[in-house]
Amino acid sequence: MERGISQEVLNESPHYHRWRALGPDELRIAREAFDSAWETIAARYDASSVERARERLARLILSLLGDTQDPAEIKAIAVQEMTKDV
Repeated sequence: MERGISQEVLNESPHYHRWRALGPDELRIAREAFDSAWETIAARYDASSVERARERLARLILSLLGDTQDPAEIKAIAVQEMTKDV
């Protein structure tokens, strides 16, 4: 299974210039939050919607980095947001 936030998601984002400046600590936090959140919600998505859901989760997590540096808090918010529509 693919882990973490892909470079493709970063490149396609309109906010890439902001995320491009993330340091190693922020990237570690984002990856940790992403992997943990995805593990929690992955079963909710079928094969046809996995890629779109992972991209949405990645963008959401990156957008939360400006508010908190706590991977557990980022995960909790992201899971809550991702499960609203499913």
